[in-house]
Amino acid sequence: MFNNERTSPVQARVLLVEDDNTSRNLMIRLLSNHSVDVCPTHSGKAALEILNEDKDFDIVLSDWSMPEMDGLELLSCVRNREDLRFIYFIMITSKDEMSDKINALNAGADDYITKPCHHEELIARIRSGVRIRALQKELLSMEKRMSILQLATAAGHEINNPLTGVFGYLDLIRDGIESGLERDELINFLDKVSVQTERIRNIVTNLMTIKEIQVKPYLGNQSMIDLHTTNGGNSAEENAPGPIETAPPSL
Repeated sequence: MFNNERTSPVQARVLLVEDDNTSRNLMIRLLSNHSVDVCPTHSGKAALEILNEDKDFDIVLSDWSMPEMDGLELLSCVRNREDLRFIYFIMITSKDEMSDKINALNAGADDYITKPCHHEELIARIRSGVRIRALQKELLSMEKRMSILQLATAAGHEINNPLTGVFGYLDLIRDGIESGLERDELINFLDKVSVQTERIRNIVTNLMTIKEIQVKPYLGNQSMIDLHTTNGGNSAEENAPGPIETAPPSL
């Protein structure tokens, strides 16, 4: 049973999927009275069309029994899409058999409420969903920051050695020109520069084509992306042409 009693606002965007006009209007009024941003629609098919255009919903609150596409089919579509899989999904229905609840939860529903819903219970479930969504977003943000740090560490580690070689051989070329070194020796140093720059290019290619992330320990408690295994086991050094020399000789 719904009433118009106001409590503290709920900061959430909810996609409400309900084919019955009376139930949908009651839900809209209840959620709006708690400052929930409600986007109502009448079918699972229409809900998917909305989600194709706007994925920034915290919760999908969906009836089970609907024509064309029921709530369970909508749930399956949402859970099978990478861009929607973290949306909190609450199934709301008159089905009260334990087997129905189990089917909904096994299909990926985060919560299940039976009609007629007590308004305080529904708002409490939505609050719970919002908290879980906030934790998911925080976790994803932490994972992204960690991945960026690991990628930066790997790039610095992998590029540093050949870059040191490039600068070393350039110094030898400059010194060799000033001291009148033989042309063949200068060309040999240029070849070494070419080998090191090719290594750097291969490292950058690996960084641009990462498909799966694997990490390995680095200094202390740090870790970094393992470029030697991330792209099918071909490291930048394995792709480099010719012998690898990171430390140029002294003149």
